[in-house]
Amino acid sequence: MITAAPRCSRMRLAIAMISLFGRHSKIAPSGAAVIIDYGHVRSDVGDTFQAIARHSFADPLKTPGLADITAHVDFEALARAADAVGARVHGPITQSEFLRRLGIETRALTLMQKASPDISRDIASGLKRLIEGGRGGMGSLFKVLGLSDASIPVLAGISDEHTGGKPGGA
Repeated sequence: MITAAPRCSRMRLAIAMISLFGRHSKIAPSGAAVIIDYGHVRSDVGDTFQAIARHSFADPLKTPGLADITAHVDFEALARAADAVGARVHGPITQSEFLRRLGIETRALTLMQKASPDISRDIASGLKRLIEGGRGGMGSLFKVLGLSDASIPVLAGISDEHTGGKPGGA
C-alpha cells in the first residue's frame, strides 16, 4: 500500500477490476483465476497510462482510435482486494518463472526435434521472447497472479509447491 507518496503523485487504480473480485467470489466460490499481464508487483506511484501503435509507444491523445490504450496492472492492489473477500492469493511471479515451472523449455525442445529447421528457429525465437527479460523479452515484464477459493492450496505453475502452496515472489 502506498502510504507516503510525494505530493501530486499519479497512480492508476483499477476500481472495476478490484470490485469484480467481490462479485466473482459470490458467483464462483470454488473456482480460480489466472491473471497474466504487465505491471508492478508492488503498488507504486507513477503514470502508467500509455498507448501502443505499430509496436511502438505513441501519444495516447494524439490519434484516438488508432492506438491501443493501456495501463500497468497493480498486482499488489489486486491481491489485497482478492484477499479482502477471502480468496487465496498465489504469486505474483514473473511470466518466465510461471512458464518454466509448467515445463515450457522441455515442450519447446520436444517440438523443435520434430520440426523443420525454419519452424525450429521460430519456436526458439518465441521461447526466448516469452521467458527472457530485457529489450523484447516478456519474461520479467509480465507477471502472473493466481486467485482461488481458499480451499484450493496450489495452482500449477504459480504456487510454490515446495512450501505447501504459499505464494511465490517475483
